[in-house]
Amino acid sequence: MDALYVEFEIVDVDDALVRRAGDLAHRLRLRGYDAVHCAAAAQLEEPDLVAASGDKQLLAGWRELGIATYDPAAP
Repeated sequence: MDALYVEFEIVDVDDALVRRAGDLAHRLRLRGYDAVHCAAAAQLEEPDLVAASGDKQLLAGWRELGIATYDPAAP
């Protein structure tokens, strides 16, 4: 993780992000923190972004928003 950390994009939680997360929680049936992760990734608008999680619902939410995903538990 230390070697990869320099590639992480840190996102501040502000009112706009919280409102977007609330919308996504409802629309994509996500839990609170998952909706925040989903909204944060969506606001980055990075073409090379790959969002990783073992949470199937969060992965589905990211894919719904057109974000590439990686599931470390997938075969």
